[in-house]
Amino acid sequence: MSKINPGLNKVDKNAPFWQQLNDDDAPIINVNGHDMKQCMYNLLISRRDMNLYCKADMKPHRYWKIGDVKRYFGVKGGKEKLRDSLDHIYQELVERKQKINLEK
Repeated sequence: MSKINPGLNKVDKNAPFWQQLNDDDAPIINVNGHDMKQCMYNLLISRRDMNLYCKADMKPHRYWKIGDVKRYFGVKGGKEKLRDSLDHIYQELVERKQKINLEK
């Protein structure tokens, strides 16, 4: 990950990812025996896809577009900045979840 800290305040909070993340009725899927919001699964897969796109310069599949990722997560920038933003979002959400679990 680069030294740029994209920060969560620079994203469009009206993007579909953020709406689904804060929605209690958002779709839940089962991943390896654990329930997970679909938006979190999309974040994991998008991080994988962005790493493939940045490191190997390969699109994950024929119809994949970086613009779709930008719109879904509400971020702007080039492919490296987008990858760093997704990594930062992931780290922030994991830290928040760990904090909540420790408080219980």
